[in-house]
Amino acid sequence: MSTPIIPPFSSLPIRPDGPHGNAWGLYGPDDNIGRLNLLTPETTFSAIREIRNGIRISTDWSLDSMLQQPCFGRKPFEQTIINKAP
Repeated sequence: MSTPIIPPFSSLPIRPDGPHGNAWGLYGPDDNIGRLNLLTPETTFSAIREIRNGIRISTDWSLDSMLQQPCFGRKPFEQTIINKAP
C-alpha cells in the first residue's frame, strides 16, 4: 500500500465558490466524501498493527447527549446547516 500524496495547503485546489480555505476538488469534481477517501480497505487492514490490548472505546457519542450539560466548562454543541446546492 502506498501512502497517499497530500499536497501542502498552499497547493490545494481552492474553489472560488466555496468557503475560505476550502479544498473542494482535491479528490475530483464529483467527490462527496472528502478525506473519507483515505479510509480504504488497505488502510483499515493496516490498522490491525496498532492494536495493543484489545480495549476499545466508542467514538460515535451522540452530540445530543451534551446539549444540556456539557463537560469541562465547554459551551453546548450547536449545529447550523447551510444548503449551498444550486
